[in-house]
Order: sequence, then structure tokens, then C-alpha cells
Amino acid sequence: MIIIGKKMDLKQLNTFGLIENKPLVKLSELPLDAPHPTISLKVTKGKFGESIFVELEDKAVFLPKRVTDYLKPNIKKFTTLKYSLIYRGTKEVGKPQPANQFEIVDTREE
Repeated sequence: MIIIGKKMDLKQLNTFGLIENKPLVKLSELPLDAPHPTISLKVTKGKFGESIFVELEDKAVFLPKRVTDYLKPNIKKFTTLKYSLIYRGTKEVGKPQPANQFEIVDTREE
């Protein structure tokens, strides 16, 4: 439950609750090179630390942890439908799993 002071913050609670009907997918499950307009970006805390949660028009994804520290202070700059998330495939980085590559693009520049 999200509580600020002695009152519950229903607005914040509902921003997470209303995505309930959207499937959560892996970044690698998005179609390659296709823009997905972003509805919102949020910092979430889970058992593995903070992550960036991206709500898209019809689904939701978590971004790789490597971008959390950079995006966190800039999160308020991502306004509804101004940006799109584009999955660019994977890249071998010398670890057991390849790294997922992606871009966030300003849709007004397209």
C-alpha cells in the first residue's frame, strides 16, 4: 500500500493499478525496429533493486538495469506519447546472456 503521511495516495496507487490489463513482456519480445509509443515511465523497486517500468500502448516492459541510474533523474521528461521505445536486438557483451539494445526516440522528430 502506498501511504504518504497518514493518507493513502490513491493517484499514485492507481497509476500502477490501471496497467493491470496490459501484458508484461520482455524487451526482447517486442518486434524488432518497430516504434512503440510510451504512455509512461516509472521507477519501481523490486527484490533486485530499482528498475524503469515502461507502459506502452498495449503492453508493458522493464528496461535493463544498466539504464536505471541515468533515466531516474530524467523520468519526468518523458511525457505521454512524445517518445517511442524501439527494440534493436541483442549484442554479445562477454556475459552469459547477450545485452538487449533499445532506443527511446522523440516521436516529434520522425
